[in-house]
Amino acid sequence: MIPSIETCKQLLSTYHMEEKKKIHSEMVTKVASLIAKKIAEKSDIHIRLVQSAALLHDLDKALEKKEGERHPDAGVRFMKEQGYDELISIITKHPVHTILDEQQKPTTIEEKVVFLSDKMVKYDMIGVKQRFALWLAENSGPEQKKVFETAYPKVLALEKEIAGMIGMNSIEFESWIIKNYIKEEI
Repeated sequence: MIPSIETCKQLLSTYHMEEKKKIHSEMVTKVASLIAKKIAEKSDIHIRLVQSAALLHDLDKALEKKEGERHPDAGVRFMKEQGYDELISIITKHPVHTILDEQQKPTTIEEKVVFLSDKMVKYDMIGVKQRFALWLAENSGPEQKKVFETAYPKVLALEKEIAGMIGMNSIEFESWIIKNYIKEEI
């Protein structure tokens, strides 16, 4: 079952998602929705699945975690408990480190769109380059910095792949998103 957009928004409120995280999730959803709708003009993609998964991709940050759970484990557990099985693979595969693992990386178009949209947004659409610059500037340990440095070219390649699907290069793609995402209703 795929929850409605209204149900997703209610879940963010019910579990008291921190306002900044809620803004991030809404912005990721706007970008993902815009991309999905453009892809749908040329190829098959499940738009509502993309929208719902994008809205809930960070829900685990508002949930109580069980011992040993990391991001996004609590969210995946919650989706299973609620019967939102269709969202599980997208939420499981959205963290940046997953792109480094052949078994975990996003493979479906829906997984790729949500993954990429998350890497283009902080609290506004800032693009992949700036998002990674922010991560690398944070006081994370050497292992985490290595993940970001190793993932960055793979995320750029994914951006190029998705931009190509809709007939754009990466620069045109980011410019098009910046110009249009704000109008996107969720």
